Amino acid sequence: RMKRVVVTELYDIREFLTEIPDLPNLPVPMSPQNRQSDFDIPVEVNVSNGEREKTRAERVDDLVKMIEEFVASDTWKELGGTIGAIHELDGNFIVTQTPKYQEEIKAFMAQWAATKSRTVRIRANWVVARESEIGKLVKKMDAGPSTQKSSGAQFLEVDARDLEKLPGSHCQAQTLAMVGRRARVSAAYQQPLSSAGDADGAARRAGYDTRVWLDVQPTLSFDGQYAILILRPQVEAQQSSTKPAENSPDKTNNLSFQNMITSVRLPVGKTVLVGSTTLNPSSRQTDSPQLFLFIQVSAQ
Repeated sequence: RMKRVVVTELYDIREFLTEIPDLPNLPVPMSPQNRQSDFDIPVEVNVSNGEREKTRAERVDDLVKMIEEFVASDTWKELGGTIGAIHELDGNFIVTQTPKYQEEIKAFMAQWAATKSRTVRIRANWVVARESEIGKLVKKMDAGPSTQKSSGAQFLEVDARDLEKLPGSHCQAQTLAMVGRRARVSAAYQQPLSSAGDADGAARRAGYDTRVWLDVQPTLSFDGQYAILILRPQVEAQQSSTKPAENSPDKTNNLSFQNMITSVRLPVGKTVLVGSTTLNPSSRQTDSPQLFLFIQVSAQ
């Protein structure tokens, strides 16, 4: 049997190993007294309670796995093949492969470099609504091909114009971010609550002054059809009243802070329901208002 011809090529991967630092955590306007994390994420996600920056060795390993997955996956010795091999030395990959697959690796590296330099626009829309109201607007769509183990995942898509028709409070925020870089922007809204009288018969009107943060770090699939976002959504709600409680040192009530970290894979150009959080955890109503987060990603 004729032995296949292989050649060895050197690839400079230093630019791919550069870790772009995150923005420092910005100060929170309100000092949290009550911490909760009850975001309910209905799409394809990985949730983490903590963050750790990847080591250089882990970034090298990630790049090796990407090449082995996208280029001639059945030929690599690491995956049971008999031809290909990749070794890293001083910021370079030493790759043994056939001439044909070496050309595919060069094209793959060039495509990935172009993807890393792209800019992504992320639009967030927070809507206060009941689950029954949202259920009438969203429609399921297939998540499409994914290299992740999760299968059968579906997105909940909505027409952004339908969201504008909902009677509850709305707020929007958007930001531009380069692939791999972290950006943070906030928006605010006020959610009115019903009026009530106190023991003296004086009217008291209460509401929630709420600030939401879009904290995001995007990457794009090579075909530009999907975006993978690392999201750190935050909600800060402070109940305001025309007659604050006497035992409240800052003359305000019920300060709450909600925060979490999640990664989600979304189709580019679609407005998708990412998750929701309960506005009043103590409420026993089965269909009480919630804060829903919808996101649309577009590649520049």
